[in-house]
Amino acid sequence: MKRKLLCSFISFAVFMFALPLSTTAHNSDYWSGVYTGFITQSNLKFRIESTAITSLLTSSVYHSAYNWSGISSNVGNIGVAIAAPGMPTTGFFSVYGQVLYGGTLGTTIYMDSLGNIVNANSNWHMVCILMNTDFSAYSGTGDPTQVAKKVFMHEVGHTLKLCHPVYSPGASGHTYNGGYPKTIMNQGLPKSSTPWVSATIAEHDKSNLKAKWGA
Repeated sequence: MKRKLLCSFISFAVFMFALPLSTTAHNSDYWSGVYTGFITQSNLKFRIESTAITSLLTSSVYHSAYNWSGISSNVGNIGVAIAAPGMPTTGFFSVYGQVLYGGTLGTTIYMDSLGNIVNANSNWHMVCILMNTDFSAYSGTGDPTQVAKKVFMHEVGHTLKLCHPVYSPGASGHTYNGGYPKTIMNQGLPKSSTPWVSATIAEHDKSNLKAKWGA
C-alpha cells in the first residue's frame, strides 16, 4: 500500500514538529486543520506493524491508546490491531518501529492524500507513527513500560491534533518549570525532576482535546 511504502521510505528522516511544548485549554496547545480522508478523529484505528513489536513494545503498550477514548464525544473509541498475515491495511494508520536517535522516543508524520508530508497546522489525510525500538532509550526511569506507554499515548495525542504545550509563564495551568502545564503532551520522560511531564493523560490534555473536537 502506498502509505506503508512511503512511511518506510521516509522513516530514516524523523520529523519532530517541535512547536514549543491546565485544566484550561489554550488554542496554542493544539493544531488547526482537520482530517480529509476516510479515517478521522472519530474512527482512529492503528495497525501495529511487526517492526514495532519488541520485548518492551508489546500489545499492552499499544493498548494504552484506548485511554483517549470517550474524552470528547467527537473522538470515537480508539482501535488498535497487531498486524497479522493477510490482514487488510485499509482503514488503519500504521505504526512502525526503528532505532531513533537524538533522544527521540517516537514521532508522528502527517501527510496529504498524495502521501506528501505536510505542516502540522494543515489538513491531514493520513498519518503514521514511528516508535523507537532501542530498549535503552526508555531506561530514564524505573519503569520502561510506563515510559513506552507514555510515548505511544503522546504520539496518538499528536494524531488527535494536540501539540507540545507552549511555554507560557502566567497562563492558566502553566505552573511547572516557570510556564508549562502538567500534560502527557510535554516532551521528555515522566520522572520526579520533570513533574510537568505526565505519564498519563492529564486534565490539560482533556481540555485541549475537547476544545479542538468538541465536548
